[in-house]
Amino acid sequence: MKILIVGTAYPLRGGIAHYNALLAIHLSRRHTVETITFKRQYPKILFPGKTQEETGEGIHAQPAPQLIDSINPFNWIHVAHEIRRRNPDLLIFKYWLPFFGPCFGTIAKLAKRRTAARVLFICDNILPHERRPGDILFTNYAFRHADYFIVQSDTVEQELLKYFPGARYRKAPHPVYELFGKPVPKEEARRILGISSKKVILYFGYVRPYKGLMVLIEAMKDSPDVLLLAVGEFYEDESRYRRRVQDLNLSSRIQFVSNYVPNDQVRLYFSASDVVVLPYLSATQSGITQIA
Repeated sequence: MKILIVGTAYPLRGGIAHYNALLAIHLSRRHTVETITFKRQYPKILFPGKTQEETGEGIHAQPAPQLIDSINPFNWIHVAHEIRRRNPDLLIFKYWLPFFGPCFGTIAKLAKRRTAARVLFICDNILPHERRPGDILFTNYAFRHADYFIVQSDTVEQELLKYFPGARYRKAPHPVYELFGKPVPKEEARRILGISSKKVILYFGYVRPYKGLMVLIEAMKDSPDVLLLAVGEFYEDESRYRRRVQDLNLSSRIQFVSNYVPNDQVRLYFSASDVVVLPYLSATQSGITQIA
């Protein structure tokens, strides 16, 4: 089968890019697989992070032409024409945010014209944790052109059936991320990171309100002799968290690493830690759990 994955890929960064890289690797064992990615994934005004591109090397990254502009409808027509030229049997979209609904939906609709291509959406979410106007409308538009779905948790399965009761789908748990190499001995990882504490808790990933880092910070009041490593880029006001740490006199026991961690350094933080804590207030599934 000839498969084309449409979505985030290296040199763009993050868990979706890692997922798509793994997907391409495993599907390539039995099929012909190509990937195309964004030349503009988010407009800068809508992106809360510092950079949208990977700061280190792409691990197991396959070449992925940067063709898609998420906010330019004329570009979507061009991308669909390019997909038709490649004539895949299956198009795979990773869906996590309704912002991409118009882009993905239009590409899927036009790419299916005059081809036998089928469309599969792998759904991290049906609707996001932080709701916005247009979420249902954009998701409806994208899914209208889908033939199949994969969901990865009971929650997403329930949401899919609530809004799309006739959907053809399969539930498959989120895969394990195997991109980051073998564990490093704990003492070696701590030496490299400059950690001397005997007990280390790790919070890893983007900081957003629904991920509950503030809950974990509050819990540190009752956790003497423990170091919390809060590793991840802030997608909200970082100063609010730092002020709370100071107010609780926890500055010596909470260490922030408020940058995106390059791929080749990820294993150090997990290897240095005794436990990973994900205090999410709302969740469907988590790639962080699978890294751990």
